Amino acid sequence: MNISNQIANKSGLVKFSVRFAEAGGEKVANIVNAAGKFAIAPLVIAFNPLSKENKETRVYSAWKQPIEAVLTIAIQLLALNQIDKYVDKLSLEGKLADDFNLKGVSKGPNLELIQKKLGVFKDRIGILAALAAIPVVTSITNWAYPKAMKKIMPQTDSLREVKK
Repeated sequence: MNISNQIANKSGLVKFSVRFAEAGGEKVANIVNAAGKFAIAPLVIAFNPLSKENKETRVYSAWKQPIEAVLTIAIQLLALNQIDKYVDKLSLEGKLADDFNLKGVSKGPNLELIQKKLGVFKDRIGILAALAAIPVVTSITNWAYPKAMKKIMPQTDSLREVKK
């Protein structure tokens, strides 16, 4: 019995969780991470009762998270999509190891097996691409954040200086 039949009578949350788990992969992990950075991290930073910083400083600091999340998701998804297209192209041209080549494979169980292996292969490459993107995202964030904050919170000129 397949998974769809097993969850047919389950709650919406169970169905969502199963579908989400089936989607998996590096792209989904990046989206979940960026969503947390966009929505949850700023709240924790801005409303942290243990922080000794004043509220304005905490809010100013909290804005870096959503800015970085947007940049991260844009850069990483762009990179991952390009990598996926390139790996698919190599596979269709028969330029990968035999277990990953789709050249001459049109249908059947062999096609499904190769597609699954390609998916895992692309996810592994995606992890490396996401790691390689970190310095790029960090550099762009460090450049864009002060400029964005000048527009978002212009009254906080004194907060723009990084504490040493």
